[in-house]
Amino acid sequence: MYSFTPSRLAITGLISNLTGRITLTEIVLSAVFFNIFYGLALFISALLLDGMLVRGFDSVKWQQLNVVRLHGEAIKRRLTNLLNALAIFFWIILVLKISGLWIISTKSSDCSLHPK
Repeated sequence: MYSFTPSRLAITGLISNLTGRITLTEIVLSAVFFNIFYGLALFISALLLDGMLVRGFDSVKWQQLNVVRLHGEAIKRRLTNLLNALAIFFWIILVLKISGLWIISTKSSDCSLHPK
């Protein structure tokens, strides 16, 4: 079975552009670039939120709280892992929605949950 990696889709877009199939080029390349763009945007957002979270936990005001002083490192680690996992999960949902597979996956799960 073929895997649709971004490089193969980009090559498909280039070949379809060279052969004059502009609509196919727009569909294929927009999916690739939107996935890359959203992935980078989510990565940068998660990185900024992680930085703000770490900065907050290391601040003097937050260190006055006993919970932060005693368990700050564990809370920091868990929250940054949670933020990164949420960013990855959200990116996977966006990839499925952009590629049109989200509708198929939600319809198939609805059928399995509600048998007739």
